[in-house]
Amino acid sequence: MRGQRHVPWFNPRQMNDATVLALSTGRSALLAELLQTIEQRSTHPGQISHWLITGPRGAGKSYFLRLLQVTLKQEPLPKVQLVLLPEELPNIFAPHELLAEISRLLAPSAQHAGTPSRWRVDNTGQLWDEALAQLLSRIQAPLLVVGIENFDALIAQAFSSDVDNSRLRHLMSNEPRLMFVATAVQGDFDEQHNQRLFRQFDHRSLPHWTPIDHRHYLDKRAKQQGSTATTQQLNRIDAYSRYTGGNARAGAVLAATILDVNDPLNGADDLDAAIEKMSDHYRALIARIPDNTKKLFDALVRGGEPASQTELAERTGARQSDISRAFAWLVDNGYVNESREPGQKTKHYRVLDRLLVQFYRMRYLHPGQRSRLAVMADLLADTLNFADKGQFVSRNATQAVVWHELDITLAQAPGHETEVISQLGDAVADAAMHDSPANAFALGLDILQGLAARPHLPAEAALRGLWIDMIEMAVPWGVMRDLLGEWPQLWPEAEHNQVHQLKEVLLAWLTKLEAVQTGDTSYQDPNDPDLVTTLTALEQALSPKTRHRLGLLQPAASERT
Repeated sequence: MRGQRHVPWFNPRQMNDATVLALSTGRSALLAELLQTIEQRSTHPGQISHWLITGPRGAGKSYFLRLLQVTLKQEPLPKVQLVLLPEELPNIFAPHELLAEISRLLAPSAQHAGTPSRWRVDNTGQLWDEALAQLLSRIQAPLLVVGIENFDALIAQAFSSDVDNSRLRHLMSNEPRLMFVATAVQGDFDEQHNQRLFRQFDHRSLPHWTPIDHRHYLDKRAKQQGSTATTQQLNRIDAYSRYTGGNARAGAVLAATILDVNDPLNGADDLDAAIEKMSDHYRALIARIPDNTKKLFDALVRGGEPASQTELAERTGARQSDISRAFAWLVDNGYVNESREPGQKTKHYRVLDRLLVQFYRMRYLHPGQRSRLAVMADLLADTLNFADKGQFVSRNATQAVVWHELDITLAQAPGHETEVISQLGDAVADAAMHDSPANAFALGLDILQGLAARPHLPAEAALRGLWIDMIEMAVPWGVMRDLLGEWPQLWPEAEHNQVHQLKEVLLAWLTKLEAVQTGDTSYQDPNDPDLVTTLTALEQALSPKTRHRLGLLQPAASERT
């Protein structure tokens, strides 16, 4: 029974076959397409094709090959053999050694450990021909499917010359009994028109896990452990699903953590435990970033997200043209994703895996500190605004998780109330950008209701900070006005005179900002000099970038060019 329950995070080869099938999530469509291609290859030898499956580390590439292996074992295709090479191939430094390794694994009963790589390789053509003849003699079916992981690393390690690449291309193009199903972080080695392996593969990307995939995995994992996922546990995975960036490994770790942590509301403990389990993986992810690119990754996390390439160049004392190639590595390898602010052309970037961000903060920015405040501020901004929460989770259940965590955070970090609450404006902006103004309003109302239910919190300062943040993040004017219209019901004027006064100030400010941004020449400043002074002070709280965007400041000459 333990073998079925054991789920190794980083080596699906150690996973029980039944567990592989039971926990398979979000891969059925891609697997069905691959099986159909394999069957067509086995019955139509002239239709030669090979697959390359790409995705960032942790996306589930190793798991997918293991799933293919188990599926063909459970429901074998009569004309197909499959051999799955080890995840790493430290003994393969020459082309013929790859063929020899495939041959060895086709005869596992021999219990042969394989041949060490030769110190020096001569007569490469002869060795290749001999190894190929041995391999073909061992194939017992019309088609042999070979699963090869990290194919980009294998090419660099064992097929470094054009001659070697030409031999591999000739094999892939002309041998109907052989089909490679390879994986790589990215497939650019197959996309260079001047390279020998140009377009030898049909490319497929592993899809990111959706919120529904996270939910399905949690439910399957609970059943595998002999239990049933509770409504509260499902609510938690719904709330945190965006936190993983769709990374299957991070989602699996987080789901297991939710099943292990008893307190149904303690989300910070969920995240802390998940980060702890992922630490080795995240250290490896950071270590593989090239040095110059690592400077940009650090600047992105350390200086705040999202950020444009221009901002990252400024943070690192460079020009945008200097960093463009180094930054592209982060995009190509799935570390960051891009977005655009409403009405803006500039692309802004953000680390996709939010658990990785928290690991980086807790290990390198605030070492030795648990940093619950940073964890919760990001959690609140990231998880409050997922679009489908109404499909699975009632608003009250979602608020219970988020505001329970906020109470814990503020109790442990007094004096930071305004800082944390104001960051929730990011979530409202994200909802407006990716969902709709109606969803942004609903989310903003959730935040206001939670704040109003806690009279011990400094409502006036928190609300001022929240509105400033929403203006910084370009929340639509109408959404902010509609939310201000809800204040009288939440903070009656007779009992909250200062909040009411702040509401009138913010309404006047929104009117001015919208008029300035749209170029409305009919707008005139209020007659009240105190109000004008207050509005000026509020504007000084905005960043120079936002004041430029709104037309409150003229850009510097360097920015105009």
